[in-house]
Amino acid sequence: MLKSRSQKGEKTSRTTAIERRAWVRFTSTLEASCQSKGALKDAGWPGKVVDLSLGGVGLILRHRFPSGTPLTVELKTESGRSPGSVSVRVIHTRPMVIEGDPCWFTGCAFAQNLTERELQELLAESD
Repeated sequence: MLKSRSQKGEKTSRTTAIERRAWVRFTSTLEASCQSKGALKDAGWPGKVVDLSLGGVGLILRHRFPSGTPLTVELKTESGRSPGSVSVRVIHTRPMVIEGDPCWFTGCAFAQNLTERELQELLAESD
């Protein structure tokens, strides 16, 4: 904890936020379709990719998946082209409201980290 003196000589304390992220995140406009492992073949739960990194993906979903849930995430461009799918594990979720609609921000870790090239290809699709 950092301590500083106020103008009147009183001791005050300030805390600084500690950045715990292991990877740099990049914003994305990709769409997503998420399916839990072992689920019947269906269309999956639609969502949006908020950010991508070498180690994971941030998703906005209308369905809540519990922490630890393995998912297959099919990525899609706005035109509907699919650059591929990735296996992830849900790390955390938090409720959100976007334009009056309840949804979940879902942070996921890739089962196998992306290579720099794979990340750049996905980011290029996101433009």
